[in-house]
Amino acid sequence: MRVAPQPAARRCIPRAPRGDEKEKFRVGHQAETCRCILRCRVRGVKSAHPTIAILLLLSSIASAAEESKPAAPSSRSGTLPRIATGSHETSVPALRDQRFEPRDQVFGIIVGDEPRAYALVDLGTTGAAIHDVVAGKRLDVVMDVAGPRLTTPRTDVRETKTCGWGEWVREHPDTSLWRPSAIAEGEVTKPVETVRVTESHDYKTVLGCAFVQSRQTSIDPDPPGILVLTGTVENTSAQAVHHVVLRYELVDKRGKVVYRDEGFNRAAEALASPTPILVTDVKSLAPGATDTFRMLMLPGELPPFEKTRISVVRVY
Repeated sequence: MRVAPQPAARRCIPRAPRGDEKEKFRVGHQAETCRCILRCRVRGVKSAHPTIAILLLLSSIASAAEESKPAAPSSRSGTLPRIATGSHETSVPALRDQRFEPRDQVFGIIVGDEPRAYALVDLGTTGAAIHDVVAGKRLDVVMDVAGPRLTTPRTDVRETKTCGWGEWVREHPDTSLWRPSAIAEGEVTKPVETVRVTESHDYKTVLGCAFVQSRQTSIDPDPPGILVLTGTVENTSAQAVHHVVLRYELVDKRGKVVYRDEGFNRAAEALASPTPILVTDVKSLAPGATDTFRMLMLPGELPPFEKTRISVVRVY
């Protein structure tokens, strides 16, 4: 019996993009690359990039921005579609807070009037008690089989809650976020008065990247960019300081804090690395010495604000 030949399976061969498709492909690829880079920044450069290469890239962006910063102050609006001076508010809503994904679980607390969140994945990885300072109050956070909890009983803790990051940040958009350091941080023993902020300023610089172009929804000719907060700190004590943790706050015209974030002084930026480092990898701040600091923020993920405020929250 003769069997009829079966038709050959059709192979799907992707054709090369032509004409305008090439430009769309190029822009799409650049946009995804920039999304990855910037998402790694706001999430602390976690699993996607196990090195500090992205931090170095962002540092070069900040350094270049500092060299070419504009003389006039930039926008105080946290939304991307329009860039204007003053407390201009646009009808287009700001993008969501992307420091974590909405479903990522966090342990949220409120001390006094200050909300703070701890990612469960970071608490589980740390494997030890977290010694922290919230609203000027010292407290310890641990993660055990029962889940995250405070080990320091405090009467000024108004709320504790485990939920998704999206839910927590909707309820408390001004929340700060604890991030693990590349070296284990012990209890804070030095007062914040040990280090003072001698000067600070902020400005917006353009980021020539398809990432921000793809998010722009207005025909406004002014390009979006990165908000840069920078300045100088000074060790006013007679002892060396290993590193400093600074708080960056955005304040609206009513004087209310609408956004909080934290970072290290410039000599200690290696502490943001996702892999452990040595204590000696950070250059200490000698008595009377000064150092700079900088923080990069995406305006499209920020609420409208009137001014910035920078302070020292922990000294080690």
